[in-house]
Amino acid sequence: MSKINVTLCRNGNQKDAKPIFIQKQTKFSDFLKNASNKFKGLKAKRAFDENGLEIFDLNDERIKTNCKIILSAGEDYVGYKMEKQEPSHVVTKNEGDVATPMPAKVERVGAVKLIQKGALIEPEAVKQLESTATLFNVMFTVGLPDLHPGKDCPVGAACASKDVFYPHLIGNDIGCGMSFYKTTIKSKRLKLENWSSSIHGLESPWEGDTETWLKNRGFQKTDFDSKALGTIGGGNHFAELQSIEEVLDPVTFSNLSMDTDYLYLLVHTGSRSFGEAVLREHIDTFGHKGLIDGTPEASNYLKQHDWAMDWAKANRQLIAHHFQPPYRRLQHLPLDDRRPQQLPLRHLHMPYVLLPALRYPKQHPSSPPYWNHTIW
Repeated sequence: MSKINVTLCRNGNQKDAKPIFIQKQTKFSDFLKNASNKFKGLKAKRAFDENGLEIFDLNDERIKTNCKIILSAGEDYVGYKMEKQEPSHVVTKNEGDVATPMPAKVERVGAVKLIQKGALIEPEAVKQLESTATLFNVMFTVGLPDLHPGKDCPVGAACASKDVFYPHLIGNDIGCGMSFYKTTIKSKRLKLENWSSSIHGLESPWEGDTETWLKNRGFQKTDFDSKALGTIGGGNHFAELQSIEEVLDPVTFSNLSMDTDYLYLLVHTGSRSFGEAVLREHIDTFGHKGLIDGTPEASNYLKQHDWAMDWAKANRQLIAHHFQPPYRRLQHLPLDDRRPQQLPLRHLHMPYVLLPALRYPKQHPSSPPYWNHTIW
């Protein structure tokens, strides 16, 4: 394992510094124990970077050659540090014109963790991730291997906040995700060149009766259906017919009733202009301020947010439905044999906020009630 050279400093007296070689794979508790031996009378329990942001893992992007690691015996960082932002909130008024009570402020800057395993990550994305960690009551931020800079916050990240959530972190494509459908088309019976040449119209709105289609599936109609429903959109969105090349987990494969002889449809898109309108309404009214859990403003946003989530799922279902005509032309099978399953194997939503009860298992009742954001 390769080693890197870092400088250990005593919290409150950074002139008391010791150079040391460390291995980033070292268990963090073992690192603190070994680092304590470098200083007389210090039993290190916490570590900070040069900006005063706490470190919890040596695999953190901030741990690099010639960096400083400040050690403390458990006390907070002493010196100039990147401060936790003051409440970025919406103060609501209820009966009697009384301001909504603010939730208790979490003083420490949220923990920052990078999951990269050798991936190259732009420094600007790391700065944005650290900045997100300073938002009022953000407890944790995690950067994933594809972390990259966004307009206002990093893309490819997740964060958890207490008592407050931030719609601007979710962005404008609420409910963007993937739906994976099993078809009844056998892979050996489909001529891909003929099929691909016959696919058209997926960038245009569906010409069918969207209101009836939505109603039959339990979805509400919106003002965006006629122009956006059934469209994939830009960026990395796609609809793709897939075959199984290799099975790595036979048990899970069998439990999902999957079969190597059949083709599958993967649809990746989101709420399109509907989600954009939900975000725009929030930004126009509150800017980048967070919303306090339980307030009318939070409830109103969540209602729109959940509606956009449903719309995104309906959009993927309609795209899957839109894929049907080529099967009929190419294979001359009865309609029921060509239709993708009504229920997909999996729906994976990405940009969303999630109620704590849905995130934390019942066997962990002591888990704090956090709002979890995915930023994709």
